[in-house]
Amino acid sequence: MILSVNQQSLSETERAGCAPSMSQQQIRARELRDQIVPKLKVVETVVQTLINDRMMQYKQGHERKRFEALKSEFELEVMMIRMNLKHLMKREALLLERTWNGDDAAAETLLALDELEANAIERLQTLYRRAQALNA
Repeated sequence: MILSVNQQSLSETERAGCAPSMSQQQIRARELRDQIVPKLKVVETVVQTLINDRMMQYKQGHERKRFEALKSEFELEVMMIRMNLKHLMKREALLLERTWNGDDAAAETLLALDELEANAIERLQTLYRRAQALNA
């Protein structure tokens, strides 16, 4: 499983003196590099190629509308996922640069995810499974 729970970590809100959190979700830098980013690229490819191809097959009617709605849904999800992953990557830029450059120690570092980032990764996993099903 990509997300792990570390109940001993303090969330940002706990450190700021706000409402306490029971746990904090984390991901290893290598998982972001090797699993999350490639899955996002697959989903984007499915939207750009497969769904567009299917839309071209159906010039009108119910199936055309179904694929138009599906494309819009996927594009909106991808935009939200990208925005939250960009936030994570900006915050952890130095560590992730080392990870992408092959630093094994940096790649094993656990990155703390805020709620939106964790949610984006979960949504990406779901979207990826849906994209695979469409491609089957």
